[in-house]
Amino acid sequence: MDDKLWTPEAVAACFEEAVATLRKLPPARVAGYVTNWPEIIRSAEEIADMAPDPLRVRPTAEAISRLDLTFDWMAWLTVPERKLVWLKAAKLPWKQICAEQACDRSTAWRRWQRVLGKIARRQNWRRYRWR
Repeated sequence: MDDKLWTPEAVAACFEEAVATLRKLPPARVAGYVTNWPEIIRSAEEIADMAPDPLRVRPTAEAISRLDLTFDWMAWLTVPERKLVWLKAAKLPWKQICAEQACDRSTAWRRWQRVLGKIARRQNWRRYRWR
């Protein structure tokens, strides 16, 4: 296990990285749809007129492993806590988060800090427990 001491700020950074990693993953596709039509051969003019495919940067294996770690943390939280942490990690403004959580800004911030502290304490407990 790593030797770093978990803090609420480090947990928040992990969640922000998890959101960024999820955005880099390719979209899910439904398997099983196949076509028997031949592939269309396009001319150079048609290819030049087409809109370019968006450039997608693929996440690294380490980033996906850290994403899995944050998903493990989600199992420790209640559904409202999960929503709060995920909305904040997605960098939504507090006004939208407060509307979703039906509370004022200071209450939402205190809840968010409490959840981050809860995860940090549990991670630190796991770290020292196995020594």
